[in-house]
Amino acid sequence: MNQAIRADRCEQRAENEESGQVDAHGERIRWDDGRGADVVCSCCGSPWTVDQDQLDGPPETEPALDEDLRWAADAAAPVPETGRDLSLAERWPSADSAWSYGESLEKTVIRDRVQDYLDVHGRDVSLPAMLAHLNIDPSYKEFVGEILNGQIEPKSEAFDRRSTEPEFGYELKAIVDRDGNEHEPGGGGVDMVALELPIKNVIQKTRLANDLAQGEIFRSARTEVASHDPKTIAARFVNNGITDPEVVDRLLIVEDYHASNPAMDRNERRACMIHSRER
Repeated sequence: MNQAIRADRCEQRAENEESGQVDAHGERIRWDDGRGADVVCSCCGSPWTVDQDQLDGPPETEPALDEDLRWAADAAAPVPETGRDLSLAERWPSADSAWSYGESLEKTVIRDRVQDYLDVHGRDVSLPAMLAHLNIDPSYKEFVGEILNGQIEPKSEAFDRRSTEPEFGYELKAIVDRDGNEHEPGGGGVDMVALELPIKNVIQKTRLANDLAQGEIFRSARTEVASHDPKTIAARFVNNGITDPEVVDRLLIVEDYHASNPAMDRNERRACMIHSRER
């Protein structure tokens, strides 16, 4: 009768949108080694109306483990002399580095069940009452107590024995400039070289360096973007992968009211604004 009542409450929580429970009774199941039925609902722990043939019991013998894995699994137990848990580095002496996050499947199931219960009923519940209501093995009382005290995320641990020094180093032998000339490093000091920023370089080595007169404007023949600001035009070229000043100058158009007047003689246009191909 108690199991039936518990299952009925589970169904009602699933139907109530405010309860926080999304799975219906028996929709999510787990294996229970306690007394009574073996297959129970993960939400309420009741076997009522749950098909007992859905799950097979855990294997009676452990699967074969690699010797190092078996040693690490055995080393996870507390040290008898001190009661202290071995660190991850102590459990894996042959590893260069390792990172541990998460917990056993049993603890994950218990954590989900406890969290579901707290979401529905609130945190005003004692540890003994929680263990009894969810049929949790008393050996997990410390773990459940941590959850009740607010510990939500499982602990993580890591170590790294690898050297931080690179395996292969590099030594500066020579500096080769754009013309192919080789220079010796400056005696361990700092060798200064000119740094040409793309946008600044495009402006300085094209007609964008000229000042506009009244009625004139720069325009890109590639993007059709027009602006009085040379930085805006230069940035458009650079963003499109065009950084060669000679190519930029071919694609650059300077529009002005003189050029739009057919009656105006070309010689009266400002020579600095006329592309070399037009001269």
